[in-house]
Amino acid sequence: LLDALADGDDEVLACVLERREPELPALERALRRRVVADGLVPVFCGIALRNQGIQPLLDAVVKYLPSPLDLPPVRGTDPRTHEPIDRKPSVEEPVCALAFKLQSQAHGELAFVRVYSGRITSGAHLWNPRAQKLERVGRLLRMHANHGEGLESAGPGEIVAISGLKHTSTGDTLCEREAPIVLEALEFPEPVISLVLEPANSPDRDKLRLALGRLAHEDPSFHVHEQPDTGQWTISGMGELHLEVLRHRLEHEFHVEVRVGTPRVAYREAVTAAARGRGRVERQLGGKEVFGDVEVELRPDPSLTTPAVGWEPDVGIPSAFRKVVEGTLALETHVGPRFGFPLSQVKIAVVGGSSDPRRDAEMGFAQAASQALREALSRSEVVVLEPLMRFEIESPAEFSSGILADLGSRKAEVREVSADGAVRSI
Repeated sequence: LLDALADGDDEVLACVLERREPELPALERALRRRVVADGLVPVFCGIALRNQGIQPLLDAVVKYLPSPLDLPPVRGTDPRTHEPIDRKPSVEEPVCALAFKLQSQAHGELAFVRVYSGRITSGAHLWNPRAQKLERVGRLLRMHANHGEGLESAGPGEIVAISGLKHTSTGDTLCEREAPIVLEALEFPEPVISLVLEPANSPDRDKLRLALGRLAHEDPSFHVHEQPDTGQWTISGMGELHLEVLRHRLEHEFHVEVRVGTPRVAYREAVTAAARGRGRVERQLGGKEVFGDVEVELRPDPSLTTPAVGWEPDVGIPSAFRKVVEGTLALETHVGPRFGFPLSQVKIAVVGGSSDPRRDAEMGFAQAASQALREALSRSEVVVLEPLMRFEIESPAEFSSGILADLGSRKAEVREVSADGAVRSI
């Protein structure tokens, strides 16, 4: 520790070179400077379960971590002009806060909010630029585990929970309507593993649907898809532990018993070659002539995680039916042609089509779009994509060769191996 601190502090360096013990305040000042500058991360040992090591950790948060005054002003953008804006951590500035977590409770939803500038008071009205809605602050709470202590107001640097917000989601900015700002949104990775769920008892079906909807709203990395054909739900998350915790919450918080299927990996299917397909529908439906004609082209695009639908100029499909064509194509991409996994890395361009004003119908263009996409997929080459995960392993040097061999057998791509004393980072 002394060597690490001496590396960036003359006072500690002099003590180390002269082989004398540095005074504690000097060490604390040096450590704080390095931590605030992002040069060191202090590590503490403790056991939360037995309440051991908690106090030194909390004392260190106060002593060494940066307060809002040690950091530059938070930067966001003006939603009207898209120009960058800075907000200093001052009560004189307009209100700016980030909702970073939602928590469902028996008496409603709590939004955990970090205040960056201004002062939020109980009963105040805040603007949500994403939802374009005015939110009323119900109760303002300082949380102690699951117990909330009521507050009149909260200023810069404080983390509080707000009840009564109706339109706010995780990652939303809350600000004043007259001085809007949007902070950098949180990024949520795509889920990598899925489970099949169904209620243990039929009467619990609506209860389960409601509970899953609340959990998905609360956690953007948790995805839910209801299968109307089987009456089951597919839930997807960041790993087996993530889904296990959510299942536990379903049973203990929402009191819904569920039956769970085997986890399966969230594969995707990707198009590797461009192809065209055309669908034409001319039939009678309910005694009425129905017409639709759509031609699409599949174009591989590795930058797209979800398929995008675009239109070529001068396509002969009336504007009244374009929305139904887009919706049908987007829906069809949820089930790939090889194994039924969702399509990825593809742009679907609508390149042609025709109209018959006497017989044009939404049903006709929807069926034609579906036929065109299926024909294009049958002519293209489709591959299955496996999810990739970047991770780091630290181990004593004597075990690193065995770990590298094991990773090689699992087709891992080793980017870097670095040494830090007797420890290897892979």
